[in-house]
Amino acid sequence: MSQSAFYNYYKTSPKPDLELLICEDAKEADELLSVAKFFKRETIVFPDFRPTFGDDLRVYKEELHQLFSCLREYNKLEKKPLIIAPLKTLLFHLPSEELLQSTLIEFGEEIKLQKFKEQMLFWGYTFVDMVQVEGEISFRGDIVDIYVPSSPNPVRISLFDETIEQIKYFELESQRTLSDDLESLEISSAFYSLDEASFNALQAKVESSEFDSMTKDIASLGLWHLEDRASNFLEGKITKLSRDLDATLIDAYGINEPQISRECFEIDALEVNDDVKELMVADIGSLLKVHKNKKITIIAANKAVMKQVGLFDFKNITEVYAPYILNIITPTELVVSLNKPEKKRRRRKSAILLDDLKKGDYVVHEDYGVGIFEAIEQMEILGGMKDFIVLKYIGDDKILLPVENLDFIDRYIAAGGSTPVLDKLGKGSFAKLKDKVKKRLFEIAGAILNTAAARALIKSPKIKVNKQELKEFQALSGFEYTEDQTQSINEILSSSGIWTYYG
Repeated sequence: MSQSAFYNYYKTSPKPDLELLICEDAKEADELLSVAKFFKRETIVFPDFRPTFGDDLRVYKEELHQLFSCLREYNKLEKKPLIIAPLKTLLFHLPSEELLQSTLIEFGEEIKLQKFKEQMLFWGYTFVDMVQVEGEISFRGDIVDIYVPSSPNPVRISLFDETIEQIKYFELESQRTLSDDLESLEISSAFYSLDEASFNALQAKVESSEFDSMTKDIASLGLWHLEDRASNFLEGKITKLSRDLDATLIDAYGINEPQISRECFEIDALEVNDDVKELMVADIGSLLKVHKNKKITIIAANKAVMKQVGLFDFKNITEVYAPYILNIITPTELVVSLNKPEKKRRRRKSAILLDDLKKGDYVVHEDYGVGIFEAIEQMEILGGMKDFIVLKYIGDDKILLPVENLDFIDRYIAAGGSTPVLDKLGKGSFAKLKDKVKKRLFEIAGAILNTAAARALIKSPKIKVNKQELKEFQALSGFEYTEDQTQSINEILSSSGIWTYYG
């Protein structure tokens, strides 16, 4: 529904001036992005960032890097693009432009190595022997490796003394450099672009924070203590909701403890036009024949996709070669996409908090099954210290789960308080159990759908009520109805198709 409403907005607005579109989640944001691309609108999509105020943000490191990268790109552009953002991403104050700065280094430039190291430390980079993830940097003799957040690959900087001799992307797995030399490299902050005084001041606030974290540092809790250096992103922007998001707002203000007031989300939703509808495409050939008199646009990743479905004659058809998905029908237009959705693992908020786990707790890993939580351990991986959750299985087998993948596990809840049975790594029993449960769930879902369909076909008898007799019956209660009782009676009668009002 939100795609059709957004499509209608661009079709009917003489001067589309929307600056911020708020939706429910990442899936809906991707769908809305398809509409923006169809109308050739410059757009930035914020990630789905769902913490509760005061959470340890190590679990959300990936989302934070994406969010800061989006904010940095938005701040740099003179002509501001449309922002599509999941609602929960906007519940908290976001860093100001001054905290999201970048620095440019160029081939042949001389850098003061000690000063550069200090800057990277204050900007939130983790110093390691060998970079593996975004936000890490290593210094090995005259080689500097750095993985700038949201960069396609890490970068290797070769120095001659303190002069930059070469800048090249390299591959993590093989450590081999890629493609041609780069003339320059823009290095953005891993977290916040702080100087020494600001870094120490923020670190002091974090260390005295009332929020719990295994390691109280800027990466974990810094966002919650930016104070006047962060602000409400909604302020001063022309904003719409993609649709009615009341249920999402109730959930957000009941669980996430937002910093932004509820009143800020009292925003109009996109207007719905019943003549503009989203479409499920089953048979493209039949669809085109039925709607041959409409203006037809077909979207596909390439010509090969068109040929695969038997499309060779494009007379009176507009071809769009792009990877997005948009299927819309109106009285005069038909927009059809031949692309298939890519399967993405939806990152969810874990039901477990790091600090709530106790040694001996039973947990369920989504791939390996039931295990026992042993500890959170720090280990040195390629020169960098990483935090891991240690899970034990049958035969003292163990797996190490990075804390940022906490959403892979949930607390085990046994029926009737029975003792759970641990799974064995490598046996495949848990995968078989998941397949069996999945099959059974599909069977149950099918039965529910069949029941619902059968009920929908039942024609219930129309009940006719004499209004005067109804009022006389109500009067026999012997008491005056309260306002709430009157409202309830009217709602029941109205929903039952018996139109009357008591009062």
